[in-house]
Amino acid sequence: MTPRRGMTLYEIVLSLAILFGSMAVMAGMIATGSRAATQSRLRTKAAILCQTKLAEIVAGAEPMTATSGGSLADPATSGDVLAGWSWDLGVTQGDLHTDLVRLEVTVRHSGENGESDAASTLIRYVRSPAVYEAAAQ
Repeated sequence: MTPRRGMTLYEIVLSLAILFGSMAVMAGMIATGSRAATQSRLRTKAAILCQTKLAEIVAGAEPMTATSGGSLADPATSGDVLAGWSWDLGVTQGDLHTDLVRLEVTVRHSGENGESDAASTLIRYVRSPAVYEAAAQ
């Protein structure tokens, strides 16, 4: 019997099955990487927007009163409203010192399904505006 040259049909089908299986695994890895990149981008933007909003409140550009569900303007553009982004501000008296106010700013992004898919919270203690008003009188 002479040795055969070339590949048999079984070998070709097996190699195609391995190829398609590995392509399916790679497609899943690409989809997971894409979701992770999107989530990372949203979390980073939430942190930046949260820092910006807290700086606006401390500087006096925003009132230091509790707010819920406020819309956010994009600081990188001319102030266009960012769709899907909202912010909350919690203002409470300081735990240890009565002349301190605890500011808790939360910025969140709501996805297409309405659930929060990215959020960032910052807490900062600042002097109560009442202390400055009392000192001015």
